[in-house]
Amino acid sequence: MILQEVIGRATVKFDLGPISDDPFRADLVVQALPGLAIVSGASVNIRAARTRDLLDDRDDLVLKVFTSGTGVASQGGREVTLRAGDALLMSAAETSMSATSSPSCFITIPLQRKAVASLVSRPEDALMRVLPGTNPLRLLVNYVRQLQTGVPLTTYELQRAVVTHVYDLAALAIGATSDGAALAESRGLRAARLAAIKADIRAHLGDPDLSLNAVAARQRLPPRSVQRLFADQDTSFSEFVLDARLTSAHRLLTDRLWDERNISSIAFEAGFGDLSYFNRIFRRRYGATPSEIRAAARR
Repeated sequence: MILQEVIGRATVKFDLGPISDDPFRADLVVQALPGLAIVSGASVNIRAARTRDLLDDRDDLVLKVFTSGTGVASQGGREVTLRAGDALLMSAAETSMSATSSPSCFITIPLQRKAVASLVSRPEDALMRVLPGTNPLRLLVNYVRQLQTGVPLTTYELQRAVVTHVYDLAALAIGATSDGAALAESRGLRAARLAAIKADIRAHLGDPDLSLNAVAARQRLPPRSVQRLFADQDTSFSEFVLDARLTSAHRLLTDRLWDERNISSIAFEAGFGDLSYFNRIFRRRYGATPSEIRAAARR
């Protein structure tokens, strides 16, 4: 069976199978980074068992985060129930079982114990203890989602930085020491906050009320903190919004599904309220008018 042998035992090192005779589903996406493979998935009526024959010599940890639905997990004689927003730290060196009987979505992150221990005192104390949905955990989920849908990580240095950020956020969710928290907040937490802010902006590009104060309020940050995060990248909130709106307009102009929409409608969709300003700034950015870009895409 492909689910059990190819996906389960060979890829994610779990014995996968249905819980009952009812229809089952398992969709898994693996994102490979240097020394880290993040598994995001959706499942229903699936049991995943780490049996003794699938254990290896590594003493790693596994952080499982439920983003929707419910599930159960057991290890070392303990069983816990996970709900949307919860996370659980497990040992990859011991047998375990997890199951989702109802539709659920989750993220599984294997972590090297030594790397976690540099930020968290005695991470083993957190094993099989439900970690509630804190801000670092929410940012971790968003950060992983942005990795899957955002700009490709084309250099090794960028990939290594992302791995560090994931560890930082995981450590804060587990419970970092004071020194570990200070280091993690200066690295991973700042990167994740900026990623969340950028995702928020892209989701509200067409909103006429899109502003620094509105985004800061949704992200539960002071406006000045949002400004500093952009300043660290030698840009500003307004510059990023303009760039995102121009990128969105260019994408829509070259999308054949939008051929029936006129240019003013597309400009409004991207968040531009002034058509003359849009035409001027678009030409400055792309060296051609919106009409010329659309015509070139149709050839």
